[in-house]
Amino acid sequence: MSQSPSQSALARVFRQPMLRRVALSWAASKTATWGWATTMNAVLFLQGGVWAVGALVAARLIPGALVTPLFAVVADRLGIMRGLAILAWCRVIATTGTAVVIGCEAPITWLIALAALESLGSQPQDAEQIRVLPWLARSPGELTAANGATELLRVAGILLGPTTCGVLLLVTDPAIVVALFAATQLVGTLPLLGVGDAVAPRPGSGARTILARLAEGGGLVFGGRDTRGLVALMIGASFCMGSLQVLGAGLALDRLDLGASGPALLSALFGLGGLLGGGAITIVARSDLARMTVLTTAGIGAVIALMALAPIHAVIFLGMGLIGVGLVMLLVLTSTLMQRGVPLGDHDAVVGFSTLCSNAAVGLAGVSASAIAAWLGLLPAMLTMGLSLIAMAFASAGRLRRFAERAHARQAEAETLRACPVFAPLPIGPLEQLAASVERLSFEAGATLVRAGDEGEHAYVVAQGQLAVIEQENEIGTLGRGDIVGEIALLEGGTRTATVRCLEGTEVYRLHRDDFRAALHASDETRAEAHRLAQHRRSALRTCH
Repeated sequence: MSQSPSQSALARVFRQPMLRRVALSWAASKTATWGWATTMNAVLFLQGGVWAVGALVAARLIPGALVTPLFAVVADRLGIMRGLAILAWCRVIATTGTAVVIGCEAPITWLIALAALESLGSQPQDAEQIRVLPWLARSPGELTAANGATELLRVAGILLGPTTCGVLLLVTDPAIVVALFAATQLVGTLPLLGVGDAVAPRPGSGARTILARLAEGGGLVFGGRDTRGLVALMIGASFCMGSLQVLGAGLALDRLDLGASGPALLSALFGLGGLLGGGAITIVARSDLARMTVLTTAGIGAVIALMALAPIHAVIFLGMGLIGVGLVMLLVLTSTLMQRGVPLGDHDAVVGFSTLCSNAAVGLAGVSASAIAAWLGLLPAMLTMGLSLIAMAFASAGRLRRFAERAHARQAEAETLRACPVFAPLPIGPLEQLAASVERLSFEAGATLVRAGDEGEHAYVVAQGQLAVIEQENEIGTLGRGDIVGEIALLEGGTRTATVRCLEGTEVYRLHRDDFRAALHASDETRAEAHRLAQHRRSALRTCH
């Protein structure tokens, strides 16, 4: 029996141990966060009315959003997995404290303060999730599947958390409900324990270095035309998602006359569409990312416009499901483009700032959508939003294409490096970073690539041709595509142990010592394979002597 797309995407992720840990933690966290937030909305509305709920929303969005870029840069110095663990414990403390405060019937100001603390754990989590996946996925397809699983589990948490909250509040007190969600948050930290070194920290943690990285990231996000175009689409998708919460409620109550349960019904259809969108990642993974991003954005806009032009039950029900599919696919596409089109060394601040902008757009959308609907009317506001998305999609097509070309610019180099046993275990992020750093060199037959006794500053990976390994004028072996040359001198800091000559016209990728060592630092398996190969080659040389 064949798997559905969603099962296939999840299965692909859950087969990889580190991706499985991150996915399990993410799923527990999102379910607990949405359940906790729903409970808090009910408690604060009963104690302080609509203004208390407004203060809660502000506390949940603003503090965490503001610190997201800073935390991303700092987490790079700690190690991204350690950063995820810190955020998880922050959420555990906040939700546990909430249960205690509700149980003690303390003033609602305490709940607002704890909501701000929870925000410091949950808002930066979105950026860290995007940043960690290229360090764990082994191929572009696996990275796209991991992004799809992330959005799939996010939507599942949005559906499961509030549903569980609603059922539990019927049978028990809010303090107990929050305590159960705190326990779920705690369970979400367990997969992150003991894996703090899975992603190596970046050197340099001084305040000046961190501020410089923030400035560089802000420049790339707001100053780089292609990056700015991608971030604009991410903001547009987030604004659309936030606006639909307001406009959807208006459709359900004013146009469809569905009664009090109408908004929940449309939200459920949107969520079910999102589940299908996360599962459709198997289609996205085989696509031209830039073209698919443009078409998906334009498609969402067209559906919204159609709902405004034909606001009947069938169109709106189907439209909400299709928008759910499209928005989740768009989030996966833009995240994948960001991960692969932005150099890995710039992910910290760039992803931090783009996540800040996206989260801010969700918060701004609620207020803006209400104002626009009051000014233009509900249906004209929806039509305007739909047409704006279509225009934005096609206006950004050129920039997205250039962005995608950067992601694929070193595909040949990455494939050759992947053929090298030393670099085969590298995750896709460090592999593409290494591919971007190599220099392609050509040699004629008879040329000497390295000479025994020389100092070694570079290693070489053979892209094409045949080379002979020479020891005391005797040929003791040959090397071909995917073989590495010169790794012993870089590993041990000594001189070349043998001479290597080209038997025919040869092309190689030259790796500088620093880039070679950075690649080894990114993967325990790569480091172990490099030392194993070096030991094997030294043993072969001793045998020849």
